[in-house]
Order: sequence, then C-alpha cells, then structure tokens
Amino acid sequence: MFRHKDTFKNIKKHAMTILFTLVILFISIWYYAGPRTKKYIFIDGGAHNGESLLAFQKTGLYKKYPWKIFAIEANPYKIKNLKRMPGITVINKAIWNKNGTVEFILSKYDSTSSLYNNRTIKQPKTITVESFDFGQWLCRKFSVNDFIIISLDIEGAEYEVLDKMFADGTIKYVDRFYIEFHSSKLKQFQGRENELLSKLEKSGVLGGFDSVENMLDGSCNGWIDTIEK
Repeated sequence: MFRHKDTFKNIKKHAMTILFTLVILFISIWYYAGPRTKKYIFIDGGAHNGESLLAFQKTGLYKKYPWKIFAIEANPYKIKNLKRMPGITVINKAIWNKNGTVEFILSKYDSTSSLYNNRTIKQPKTITVESFDFGQWLCRKFSVNDFIIISLDIEGAEYEVLDKMFADGTIKYVDRFYIEFHSSKLKQFQGRENELLSKLEKSGVLGGFDSVENMLDGSCNGWIDTIEK
C-alpha cells in the first residue's frame, strides 16, 4: 500500500515538473516569437554635443511617433552636456566592431576626437575608452520589426563598423543610415565610400551620406519627414 502511495507521489511530482517546464517553454516562445509592439528608435552615433539629436527633434517625423533616443559618444568630456538633454539614453562608449577597450585620441581642447590620428586633431592626447560591437548591440537590444534610424559620425570608425555589420548580417536591423564618411581626413580609407555606399543602397537602408544636422540644410529640409518603413 505504501509503495503505491510513493509511486503516485512520484508520478504527481514528475507531472508537475513537466507541466512547469511546458509553461516556461510556452512563455518563452510567446515572448520571442509572439506579437510585439514596434519600437521607434533614433540612435546618434558620435553624438558630440547633441547636434543631430536637436535637429531630429525639429522634424515632423519626431512628432509623429513615440521615439526612444540613444546618444552614443566616446569622448567623456561631452557626456555632461548630453545628459542634460531630457528623455535620452546616453552611452559613454566607442562604437566599434568588437567589445573591449580602444585607444581614443582627443585634441587638446576636446573639440574633436577619433580612434585614428589625423591632421585635424591638434595637440593630440590619447585615453583608453570602452568600446562595443555596435551591430551585435543592435541585435541584442532591438527587433528587426522595430523602426531604427541611425545618424553616424564617428570620425573614421564607420568603415570597420559597417564592414562588420555587413559580414554578420546586423545591417538588417537598420531602416535608415545617415552617415558621414571621413576619408578626406584619413588617407587609408580613400576609395572605400563608393563600395560601402553601394552596399547600403542595395540593402535599402541608405538615407544620406552626411550627418543629420547637415542634412537639414535648406536644400534637404523635410527629407526625414517622408521616411516610412
């Protein structure tokens, strides 16, 4: 008799374990594959003093959707100003093609900075900053169903970052790229623009090859208001 009771208890225990496992599995499937609210994301890569953010906030598109805004800037001396801007997530890291640390070059008065030394950086000084794999961050943070606009002005790092994003497929997370190239300052990257612009155009994500604030001049005014996924 006692043996039957023990057997029944064991069966009940195993059944509860199986049921609990199935519930967790169902919740996981629902979370990752089920219906999900689309997010509207604007990322200012190489945010500097927030010029692109301010330009974007003046557009009709900004007023149309509930945007989540990220300002990413490697220069630690620029972070204080960015953090004064309300409703913005500030990340003090260098956009790069891998996680780790990188040597980051600043001008004496912190007016310009880059991972690469160039003729525009006067009296350069080098600091070590944290870097992260930008494409993989997009992959972990967002969904391909989200609407993501990126303004990228990272003083030469764009070549390595875009190469990695095309290689690992994370470019598919981006809906529009507004990117400023810097081969005029960095001779080692001369000729790369056409190759990358062609890839961006073929992938359907190229919005413009300049930063957002520069795209909002008289000839391009209103360009961003027409964007739809």
